[in-house]
Amino acid sequence: MINTNDLNCFLTTAKILHITQAAKELGLSQPALSHCIKRLENEVGDTLFLRRKDGLILTKAGTYLLNRGQKILD
Repeated sequence: MINTNDLNCFLTTAKILHITQAAKELGLSQPALSHCIKRLENEVGDTLFLRRKDGLILTKAGTYLLNRGQKILD
């Protein structure tokens, strides 16, 4: 079962595409947010982001979850 807090963290991060800025918006530390994302990746069994020094890029799995994520939360 997907943790709704982890999903919310993912959705915010996917919209901002920058882990540090998303962590600030969520009121989390960067390591705490990274842990949420990693836990969600383990849950769905796929990588959700490609991490780059200038930000993040959504993978196909990340794009799929972004498109379905809000419906899951609702």
